[in-house]
Amino acid sequence: MKITVLAIGTVGSVRPFVALGNGLAKAGHQVTVASSSNMSDLIRASGSLGYHVVTGNTERWTAWLSGGRSRERHSVLMAKLLRKPSGFQPMLDELFTATLDAARGSDIVISSAPGFCIGQPVAKRVGALHVSGFLQPFHATAGFPQMFWPELPETVRHGRAAYNRMTYRVTFAALRAMFGRGVAAARRRALGADSVGYRADPLVLYGFSSALVPRPPDWADPVHITGYWSEPEPAGWRPPAELAEFVAAGPPPVYVGLGSLAQIRPEIMDLAAAAVRRLGQRAVIATGWSGWRPREPDGRLYVTDAVPHSWLFPRVSAVVHHGGVGTIGAGLGAGCPTVTMPVMYDHFFFCRQVFNRGAGPRPLPFRRVTVAELSRAVLAATGDGRMRASARALAARIATEDGVSHAVELVEKYASR
Repeated sequence: MKITVLAIGTVGSVRPFVALGNGLAKAGHQVTVASSSNMSDLIRASGSLGYHVVTGNTERWTAWLSGGRSRERHSVLMAKLLRKPSGFQPMLDELFTATLDAARGSDIVISSAPGFCIGQPVAKRVGALHVSGFLQPFHATAGFPQMFWPELPETVRHGRAAYNRMTYRVTFAALRAMFGRGVAAARRRALGADSVGYRADPLVLYGFSSALVPRPPDWADPVHITGYWSEPEPAGWRPPAELAEFVAAGPPPVYVGLGSLAQIRPEIMDLAAAAVRRLGQRAVIATGWSGWRPREPDGRLYVTDAVPHSWLFPRVSAVVHHGGVGTIGAGLGAGCPTVTMPVMYDHFFFCRQVFNRGAGPRPLPFRRVTVAELSRAVLAATGDGRMRASARALAARIATEDGVSHAVELVEKYASR
């Protein structure tokens, strides 16, 4: 089959779809990943995936997010979008037109959450089946609130289910108010006036683990939690000699990585390094797009742009990061206690799940966290035996899942109906 995977977002949001695409390619399918202009190296690395650019460099998104002190607050962001949703119109027009080009001749289109409103009608226009591939829970449930909303305190015993369901209704109503007209206008321009709206997909894949987020019993049958979409480091990859020597030279270091979002608060890297130094610990610090380097040489720190989590995480004592679903999956899969500093979007939801399951301390506020607070959290993650036991218990369950293979099996079964 010819399959187009529409994956839009930061590196952490696109990487799982690259893993899924590679799994589909290994099963004999022709796979193209449609993504942003800065994902070429990531998508082309395996040599088995086609690549089609559908939007510009997503680094500009994080640069925009860094523009205001309260950008992480969804209420503020949503209010701004409600006042001026037309700012997104050129991007929506571009996405529809480019995705239509990418999907021509496809048998199946798989869309990530940001691409769903584009991928589903495009699939219908080109005569392809459509599959929703999400990394965050979007289907309404009485079991937990929509990911933008806080959980009710445990002391609130009545009305929890009603509150949880209400959060989905309000969120989706707000999203329709912000983007509905613009999406409909872009859809009509790209696909024709007769293009139709949206419906529930016959197959929905969630690329996270039921060990962390158990499947709610009120979700419909077509909705599947497959396990994380990840893959080992590239064939033939070897760590730089300096990194291997650093890791082996003492007690397991702490991993600190804030991915493509570190530039939202550039000083966060200095703060994290200071927190590790305060404890006398060593750290591997992945700088992502921030390009951060320590002000002075420090033999207790190894700084790199990036390193495969599948190699590094089994060799560290704890992981410190922003709570992206891919990094959470890699850390818990390696049995690492996890310190989180959520920034936005799904981070708050997944960081709460880590804390609720005892695999990490309470999430820290990214914008306001101090050296002392982060030091205490790292000390807890590296020294609390119960926390480590919880993380290892989750790792044992995650090890029984093969998210990519499960997703590939479900896609092939759906296509053969």
